[in-house]
Amino acid sequence: MLTSLAPIRYYFVGNVKTQRELHMRNFFIRLLRWARDERRERLLIIILPCLAVMVSALIIAPQLAVYRANRAAAMQAVRERSAAENAGTDAGSAKLFISAASSGEDMFISICGEDGTPVTGVRFQLTLTAPDGNEIFCSTYTDGSCYLVELAPGAYTVSMSPQPGYVTPAAVECTVSSLTHEAKSLDALVPGLNTVDGKLYYQDITGRRAAAVGVDISCFNRSVDWNALREQGVDFVILRIGGRGWGSGHIYLDKLFHEYFDAARSAGLRIGVYFYSTAVNAHEAVEEAEFIVSALRGAQLELPVYLDTEYSGNYPNGRADRLSAAERMDILSAFSAKVRQHGYESGIYSGVYYIEHELDASRLGAHSLWIANYTRNNALPSVDYHYDIWQYTESGRIRGIYGMVDINVILK
Repeated sequence: MLTSLAPIRYYFVGNVKTQRELHMRNFFIRLLRWARDERRERLLIIILPCLAVMVSALIIAPQLAVYRANRAAAMQAVRERSAAENAGTDAGSAKLFISAASSGEDMFISICGEDGTPVTGVRFQLTLTAPDGNEIFCSTYTDGSCYLVELAPGAYTVSMSPQPGYVTPAAVECTVSSLTHEAKSLDALVPGLNTVDGKLYYQDITGRRAAAVGVDISCFNRSVDWNALREQGVDFVILRIGGRGWGSGHIYLDKLFHEYFDAARSAGLRIGVYFYSTAVNAHEAVEEAEFIVSALRGAQLELPVYLDTEYSGNYPNGRADRLSAAERMDILSAFSAKVRQHGYESGIYSGVYYIEHELDASRLGAHSLWIANYTRNNALPSVDYHYDIWQYTESGRIRGIYGMVDINVILK
């Protein structure tokens, strides 16, 4: 039964005062009699709660809409205030700008102040958005700079996260270019390093294709995938076998030489070696040559043993920096004679400027000459003497070698 209707029945039956109330009483008496039917009672049990919910919704919905509108307005105000703070709109914030430049497949980023100098002492959080949409996160060193290597070619967007006390600078774009040109065929090569079907080819500005492409490697190149080099068509490698300290004069063995040698041999690469010399007389030159022969342990070489002669890292205070051209040539002659005595071909490695200012180029004909000359736009070295190998870049990129590497070519 509808016991919940009893209070209503009591009110309209026991409190009749006016004609109007009488009509209302009669209406509700008839309604109660109608509702006493068991089938109608069950129907009302279902309908009445639904009606209550609908009435509540009609009352609450407008209030909820007003609440949502007010909340959205409040959140927008918070976002605008936060953006203003992050943008450094307060008078005490320092303005910054992002400087980004690419060299080959690397990128150098600096966070600079209004005077154009890097901001030091703060690590700024950076985001690079790559051409494929992926994000690279990094931070500057305390010198205000960040250096990234081996980036995929394409346009990158560099942005900085908000930093308290600084105006967040506008994002900048920086394009990373590939160090190799992907040619469809050998007939489509361009000056510089090319790849055709995954193989490396070098062509000079005259259209002459190099007979061989090679690299020179030391322990600073870290891990090397020698098989990957061979698969790309790298023909030869010149390994640093060791050197002599420019201050101490101490002779040392490159700590990865033997590991590199065995791996390069297994991969089928032609091998030569070089020794960084700071010999100051013929006696020390012979000492260096004997050290090399001992370290080779009788191994055969397809390329010469090169004496690397150049300015020291502490020029002009390195132990051999102040030698005369005549003294240097005597050192080269003594070194070459001892190397050849043990059945190896001898050679000289140096930069073009050093050869022309510190050596006697007219006396170099008896030696295999490996020159370093980093020209613009792949222009050939402007020299009037013969050279066998040209190191045309110190910032090359080849799959299988971490970071930058020297790339060398043997021209036909």
